[in-house]
Amino acid sequence: VRTLLKFRDAYLLTNRAGCAFVRAYYRLSPPVARFIEGRPFAKKVVRGALAPVVILAGAAVDSLGVFSVTFALATALFLLLTTFSVSRVRYRLDIRRS
Repeated sequence: VRTLLKFRDAYLLTNRAGCAFVRAYYRLSPPVARFIEGRPFAKKVVRGALAPVVILAGAAVDSLGVFSVTFALATALFLLLTTFSVSRVRYRLDIRRS
């Protein structure tokens, strides 16, 4: 968490696009967190998806440069959307089985 907070403060909150990303994250993450709360599989997927993001954010904070920041943002967005989509599909399948 500390690494991600450093990344947010050092890179995201220093420009308009980053600020927009942070606002979107804080708006979208609570519903996603509530959705995965009682779903162990979804939690594992999210944790696995966040691992490379944390590594890249740590590398960016330790000054690997703009490429790392851009790649970390793109990866985070992709993984968040993918995780949410997978979770919704699993949820729909669970409903159909009931």
